[in-house]
Amino acid sequence: MYTSGSTGRPKGVVVEHRSFAQYLDYAAEAYPSLGERALLHSPVSFDMAVTSLFGPLTTGGCVHVAELEQPAEGRVRPAFCKVTPSHLPLLAGVDPECSPTRELVIGGEQLLGEALAPGAPPTRTWPW
Repeated sequence: MYTSGSTGRPKGVVVEHRSFAQYLDYAAEAYPSLGERALLHSPVSFDMAVTSLFGPLTTGGCVHVAELEQPAEGRVRPAFCKVTPSHLPLLAGVDPECSPTRELVIGGEQLLGEALAPGAPPTRTWPW
């Protein structure tokens, strides 16, 4: 999988199966809405996709694969979405039906208070 880590430059990393399984156990406990519907909007090779893809698949939930900018027509609103702070302006500008109903997990880069101002989705927000 790929991660930018602290450098901001993508690089490949190796993760042991045991560590991967432990993380998914943690995610299932920390984010209960993974057992419902999660929105996967990033490539599966990106580290952020691990939670949105494998979390629901290991907790009985389902994964909806779509772009954040994709029209909401025909979409079922997700309960869970994981984004970086850079994604927040996209969420503020899309149809409310694209925003998660329960948990929005934000991380991977600095989160400034202005990013959560008026356009922020009305969900439970967890920093990761």
